[in-house]
Parts: sequence; structure tokens; C-alpha cells
Amino acid sequence: MTNILELFSTTECPKCTKLGEYLTKMGVQYTKRVIDVDPEAETDALMLNIIAAPALKKGSVVLRTKDLFVKEQINEKGLQEFLGRT
Repeated sequence: MTNILELFSTTECPKCTKLGEYLTKMGVQYTKRVIDVDPEAETDALMLNIIAAPALKKGSVVLRTKDLFVKEQINEKGLQEFLGRT
């Protein structure tokens, strides 16, 4: 199982931008996969049943928008648990 963190995003997604900035600020390394630009990223997202951005994938676990955000705010506690930083 790979532990590479992948952020599935789109070019016009404010929550994607917010999440990417948060991860960068926290010093978290990740690969950004832009599904509306990269056909391979789009295919991978569909294979993972990701139908809305943002989504984070680590190994075989995927956090979806509903897991990552509470209303418009990042679910910091849930994200820290996912990243193994608790």
C-alpha cells in the first residue's frame, strides 16, 4: 500500500484551493491531480468513485468533501487523524 497523498481537485474549486493551501502550510507533501485538466486524473477519480472535489487519497483510503469540510471550514481534527498527526 502506498502512502502518497493525492489531492483530487478542479481548476474552479475554492475548497480545493483552501485545502491545498492548508496542506502546504502544514508542511504536508502531496500530489495535486486536477481532474478537469488531466484525463488520467479524471479516470482515476472515477475509478475511486470520486464525483466531487476536493478529495484526498492516501493508500486505499479516500476522504471526500463531506469528510474534509464542515460547511466552509476545513475539518482540521478529521484531517489530522487521516494524516496520522493526532
